[in-house]
Amino acid sequence: MGKVGVDVTKAKEFEELCNGDYDFVTGEARVLPAKEGKEYDTLMVPLIVVNGPEQDDGESPVDRRITFFVSMKPQSIFLRRALEACKVPFDRSGFDPADFEGKKVRGRIRQREYEGKLTANVRALFPLEKGGASKKKGKRGRPSNDDED
Repeated sequence: MGKVGVDVTKAKEFEELCNGDYDFVTGEARVLPAKEGKEYDTLMVPLIVVNGPEQDDGESPVDRRITFFVSMKPQSIFLRRALEACKVPFDRSGFDPADFEGKKVRGRIRQREYEGKLTANVRALFPLEKGGASKKKGKRGRPSNDDED
């Protein structure tokens, strides 16, 4: 294979998304098989930021990506809320993960410490009509374990 034409000279490390509410467009959702010793599969929904608070480094979060993971346990209220927020049709027989793609949704990002590093997590998804993306600058370095403010 010959040389590939990709200029990575300006690539830089990225910071995790700051705490705050962001507007997203969803990517192609996938169902991940249950890990060994686990009973239920996991739904993985890629999210692309379209609006959100200015980051600590002064950069816009637009076009940044984060992934939402949720258990497909039948009693999962988080799964039901995600389906409702993304307006994905569902009934007793289930839902089609392909229906997640291209949806506009709001998500709450909270940082938490994991293995000694701060990581950003999608704590909840909401219908886009609810409120708006955070306008104030996001906060970094303050891990949070709460789902609601």
